[in-house]
Amino acid sequence: MNRQNFLFYSTLILSSLFLYSGLNKVIYSNEFHKSLEQNSFFDSGFTNLILIITPYFELLIAVGLLLSISRKIFLWISFVTLLIFTFYLIFINTIASLSECGCGGLFSQLSFEYHLIFNLSFIIFNAVCILFERK
Repeated sequence: MNRQNFLFYSTLILSSLFLYSGLNKVIYSNEFHKSLEQNSFFDSGFTNLILIITPYFELLIAVGLLLSISRKIFLWISFVTLLIFTFYLIFINTIASLSECGCGGLFSQLSFEYHLIFNLSFIIFNAVCILFERK
């Protein structure tokens, strides 16, 4: 497989991840809101901001990854976003002792350990895509 094909299929996979996650939060916004409210360290104003911004930001990443003109910047944005989500996951499961991450859908069925492995795998996958894009 040549570099361009690898980047095309890899960004399609990353885009699918963000598309699924963003659409899930839009379609099941009540569940997403409930899980955010359960995190007592968020005040209601910040919870509402996250509730509005997060799904549409994920959808923007999904589209940005598919456009070759913006792929490079959106690979970096998706990488940083995955890092932030992973640190948040670690925080709520270790420091805050909460079990609900707010990801919803299939991700809500994962244990903390599997969710962490999943996120770390996609961070590494995303980093490899960035390296291929740079060459």
